[in-house]
Amino acid sequence: MARTVKNMYWKSLLVLVVSTLVLGTFMTGIEGHAQSLKMKISNDNEWGCTDIGYIHALLTYTLQGDHEAFDKAFEAMVRADVCTDFKRGEEVFLTGETSSSGPLELQKVRRKGEFKAYWSFSGNLK
Repeated sequence: MARTVKNMYWKSLLVLVVSTLVLGTFMTGIEGHAQSLKMKISNDNEWGCTDIGYIHALLTYTLQGDHEAFDKAFEAMVRADVCTDFKRGEEVFLTGETSSSGPLELQKVRRKGEFKAYWSFSGNLK
């Protein structure tokens, strides 16, 4: 009986040691990967929206040269909390979601400490 308890003790200890090693290796990999997802906004006057459709609408106004429509729409979208202004140097994290439409490359990012994510232009990130 004592031998069985001793064997169970060693097996439990072995499982604990192996689990700790595997988990430690896994966590090190995750930490390294998480660091690679950390970016900064590279320019002033950068913006993003929660939905790609909002970005397309705003870009349409810009391409049409209708800056008044862009300003009004963007202000309304910011008030509705579906678009946002980013500041140069602001820390963001990539969510892993990307989209491209023609020359447009978008990345979904979230601010540090926030859970809400915004589509922004890939060229705005460093």
